[in-house]
Amino acid sequence: MNRLYSLDAVLMDAIIGHHHALAPRPETLDAGPMRLLLLHLYVGARDPSSGRVLLDAETLAEIEGVPLHRVEQGNYVARDLLIRFRETVDAEFRWARHSVRVRPRTVARSSVDPDLARRVLESDPEAAQRRVIAADGRRWSPTKARHARERSRAAAIEASATAMTPEQAEVLSYLNGLPFRPFADAVTRGYGAAREAALALPVTTERDAALAALRALREQPQPFYRPSGRRRTLRVFGDAAGLLTLKKSIRRIITAGWFDADLAGAQTAIHARLWGVDCLLDAAGDATFDLWQCLMADVLDRPGFDRSVFEAEDPVRHDALKRLLKRCVYSIQFGAGVDRCARRIDKVVRRPRGAGMRFLANPLVAALVAARDRCLATIETAGGAFDAFGRWLPTDAQRDARSIAAEVAQSSEFDLMLPLLRAVGQRSNDVRIALWQHDGVCLHFMRGGANELAARRAIQMAVQARADELGIPTRLVIEPR
Repeated sequence: MNRLYSLDAVLMDAIIGHHHALAPRPETLDAGPMRLLLLHLYVGARDPSSGRVLLDAETLAEIEGVPLHRVEQGNYVARDLLIRFRETVDAEFRWARHSVRVRPRTVARSSVDPDLARRVLESDPEAAQRRVIAADGRRWSPTKARHARERSRAAAIEASATAMTPEQAEVLSYLNGLPFRPFADAVTRGYGAAREAALALPVTTERDAALAALRALREQPQPFYRPSGRRRTLRVFGDAAGLLTLKKSIRRIITAGWFDADLAGAQTAIHARLWGVDCLLDAAGDATFDLWQCLMADVLDRPGFDRSVFEAEDPVRHDALKRLLKRCVYSIQFGAGVDRCARRIDKVVRRPRGAGMRFLANPLVAALVAARDRCLATIETAGGAFDAFGRWLPTDAQRDARSIAAEVAQSSEFDLMLPLLRAVGQRSNDVRIALWQHDGVCLHFMRGGANELAARRAIQMAVQARADELGIPTRLVIEPR
């Protein structure tokens, strides 16, 4: 297994001892996949909405020693491993799947000891008196950790060979070739404060997810990237829990001193251009227009509403409402049912009544919905669509018009981000891309002053030139963390 889980020896002995007493076949916990899967239930990544441990196919394949390409080709049945685990280790073990298309399995029930699980989550691997490797109980060492990291890098590079386009391969090659030291230094500086912030999170599920991600980050500070296993998007994804899966407020503590660079309103601007929503293009191109101000005023039914005043008076409610509206607007763009969005808004905004219908009646939202429906009908009729790189994406029994429309939009997003990568590559002594997050990145400027300003300007100009060429009203905003 490439990933290296480690624990304090006393804590690991307690976990193995607890499950030895319960397992139908305790000898399976001495080594191998059953032991790894058991320990994954304690240290694995968690879903922040439910707090449950994730059982994604890629992780289960790695636990079982199955090559990743079998997962990508649909030739791996993770359920077999889970059934064996239930039969040999934990008769109480059950799993649940949120969505076959989108979300992985999660642990629904198990014999995991809650006190031991809490101790694992809240422990710092580097503070262990005797730190051992979870897979076999051998003593942990920096050399073994380095070897595990290089195995993860090599696996990501191998997976990159299946890149869908030369442009995607270019992005993956850059990201998987980044040096380790800046990530290790960032984690060393910020881990303590980030852990305290995670422990202070008021929602238990979010706190547990953040602690699990921090634990993974402590073991492996640097993320590596792969193409999508389903091969339905040009987006690239991190290969494990860590910096990319941390809650944003916690991640910013780790990456203090780095810079966020995000495409402003990119998803809405891209869809407005692709679907010909002129009123939304005009609004997105107006630097003084605030879409969230417009939508909040309608949802709250407040003529003359001022979002800045609302944010100052009640920042928690403001941020929650903005997140909700963004989720609904983006969901609509990617094919969600409008009635579902309306119900979601009504559930949160109870007074005044009818908030969901007012959201749908907003002229910009109504125009977006109508344009989306026309686009989906066109794709259905044509049997597919071309993406930003001229690839024909056909509909078939596994892919409907919504899936094709989403991939087309994400290819335009990728097209906008490529100039950023190339501009950074031309100034490699001044700046690096530290994290890649689809329509934004985290930038690490190595030299300040005039060099930093020149690099920032060059990056922004490169992205803006491509956005103007494509007629997409967005811009790259670079801000310190």
